Formats: sequence, C-alpha cells, structure tokens
Amino acid sequence: MRASLFVLTLSLLGVTSQASESGDNNAPYASVKELVFADFEKAYRRVNERIEACNKRAESNVIEKGVIPTSGLTDKQVLLALTYNAQRAENECIEDAESSLALAVNRVKKFGYANDLSERVSAKYDLALMEVQSEKEYYQMKLKYLQGIPPTHRARIEKSDALDAPFNLSKTIDEYGVSILDK
Repeated sequence: MRASLFVLTLSLLGVTSQASESGDNNAPYASVKELVFADFEKAYRRVNERIEACNKRAESNVIEKGVIPTSGLTDKQVLLALTYNAQRAENECIEDAESSLALAVNRVKKFGYANDLSERVSAKYDLALMEVQSEKEYYQMKLKYLQGIPPTHRARIEKSDALDAPFNLSKTIDEYGVSILDK
C-alpha cells in the first residue's frame, strides 16, 4: 500500500499541474515555483478581501455605553480594554485568511523563491511579511491588557458578546467618553 502510494505520488509529480489563481484548474503551470507564487497571490487577495469585509462590518458596529461593564475601571483601563478587544475581534475575523497568507509567505521563503519574485509580487510579499510579523504587536497589546485589567473585570468584560464581532473602535471610545490622550 505504501509503495503504491509512493508510485502514485511520483506519477502525480510528473504531471503538469493544472491550477489557476482562481482555482478553476484551467491554467497550466510549468513549475512548483509558479504554483507557490499563485498560491501566495490567492492568499494575499483573500486576506485583503477579508480585511475589507471585516472593516466594513466594524464601520457601523458601535458598542453603546453600558453594554460592556466598565464600572470600577479608570478611563485608561477602559481605553485599553476597548483597544485590545477591537484588535482581538478583528484578528478573529481575518484569522483563517491570515493563516493561509502566513503559510504562503512561509512557502515562498522556505522554498527559496523570495528573491525570484517579480517587482509587483515582491511588494505584496513584503507587505504580507510585515502583516505576519505584526502579530508580535498584538501579543504585546494582549500582555498589556492582561497586566492592566484586573482578572475580575476581564472576566466581566469578556462575557460581553458585543466584543466578539469587529466594532468601530473610534466611535465606541467616543460612546464611552474616554480620552485617547494621556492626562
């Protein structure tokens, strides 16, 4: 069984792949490199489409004052809680598309194709690489949230379903009447 699977795999590798960027399998590719680049472009488009859709959802979603329990928190803590949860909701909204992009970026790099990118694709690759690397900023924000909001308050805040969907952070901050400027 294992040997026949190996033979099947080898024979499939010998066949010219038939896959297009749109996934309709009509465009022939001459190399693994072309397939990797096509997968990268598809993942890049997908993450940008998802970001746009999530931003559109967030645009009109303003969390009204009182929906999130903030009593006992300073304005700075409220701002931190809103900012972190806005970022978390956005990350969750684009997570699957972003994961596909991270894998595609990793393939380009791992297979040694990063230097072979066309100028147009190279710019996208650089932006995608920055996006993947910006995850560190999210974890820094999460750490500030975990350290800056007492556990009992976090538990109450995180029970709010309103924080699960992307929301308009700027308008929600205005709704809660907190200043974004340090006092």
